[in-house]
Amino acid sequence: MAGYPKGAQPQDFIKGWPHPELLSRAELRAALTESFHKGLEMSEETLNYGDKANGAYMLGHPRFLQGLAKFLEQQYQAPTDPKTLMSTIGASMGTDLCFRIYGKPGDICVFEKPTYFLAFTMARNSFL
Repeated sequence: MAGYPKGAQPQDFIKGWPHPELLSRAELRAALTESFHKGLEMSEETLNYGDKANGAYMLGHPRFLQGLAKFLEQQYQAPTDPKTLMSTIGASMGTDLCFRIYGKPGDICVFEKPTYFLAFTMARNSFL
């Protein structure tokens, strides 16, 4: 394959899965294990049990939103209030929320190609 390093293989990124060989690397396993243990320490907060005073942060964990705001301020050189941010569990949730909030029946959607594989279905269901 011209232009690729020797031994490189084309990758299928359609589902966002890493190459299986990456999963057996010691560095990745160590990082995942450390992340998992940190997550267990915060499980009551991160799983949103109880009321807001006891860890139910429905728009995202405050420490995450503060960190995201700081990152966005540095990235875009503009002030960012963490209270204006919301985290989602993934592309599907974020896309669906946008369609539900901003779309109405009869709207026309334009997508780039390639696009998120569920975008068409979400738009169609939201704009019926």
